[in-house]
Amino acid sequence: MKYLFVVIFILFCSGAKAQFLKKNAIYLSNSALIGNYFGLSSSLNYIHKENFMIEVGVMGLAKRPMDRPADYNGGLLNALTFGIATPRNYVNSFQFLFGKSINLTPEGNQRINLKAGPTWSSTHRPHNWQRVSGSGLIAGNYSYEYLDGRGLGLIVRPTFEMPFTQVLGFGVGTYFHFHRHSVNAGIELNVMIGSMRLKR
Repeated sequence: MKYLFVVIFILFCSGAKAQFLKKNAIYLSNSALIGNYFGLSSSLNYIHKENFMIEVGVMGLAKRPMDRPADYNGGLLNALTFGIATPRNYVNSFQFLFGKSINLTPEGNQRINLKAGPTWSSTHRPHNWQRVSGSGLIAGNYSYEYLDGRGLGLIVRPTFEMPFTQVLGFGVGTYFHFHRHSVNAGIELNVMIGSMRLKR
C-alpha cells in the first residue's frame, strides 16, 4: 500500500510541475555587461502568466580608475598575473527586481521585460596613490590603498528577450545602476536557459 502512495505522490508532483510550467516561465539568465564598467551578471527570473515578473540576481563590474597616475606601471607582478593584479574600481551588487513582461508575438518568442528594483552594493576602489622609490620593477611604481563602501541602490534594467525554444533564448538590454559611489550604465547581452516560454 505504501508503494501505491509513493506512486500517487510522484504523479501528483509531476502533474503540479507540468501545470506550473504551462502557466509560468522560470529560467536563468547570464549576461555580459558593456558600458562605463565591464562585467558579468547572473539572475533567476520568474514570469507569472506572461505578465508580472520577478528577478533575483548578482552583478560584478570593474573598470580602470580615473585617478590612476598616467605613468603607473604594474611591474612584473602585473605581467605574471596577466593583468589580474592591476588595481581597478569594483562594484558588486545583489539585486531584487520586479516589473511587467510584454509579449510582442502570439507565439511568445519575443518579449520585453520592463523591470526595476533595489540593490545592495559594495564598492572597492584604489586611492591615495604614492610613487615608490626605486624602479618598481617587481610590484609596480606606485603604492595605493583600497577604499571600501556599501549601501543601497536602485537599478533600472529593461530587456528584449527572444526565447527560440522552450529551454533556450537570447536577449539584449540596457541597465542603469544608481548607488552612492557611482552610476553604472551600459548594454547587456544575455543567454537564457530554463523554462523559457509557454507551450501554445
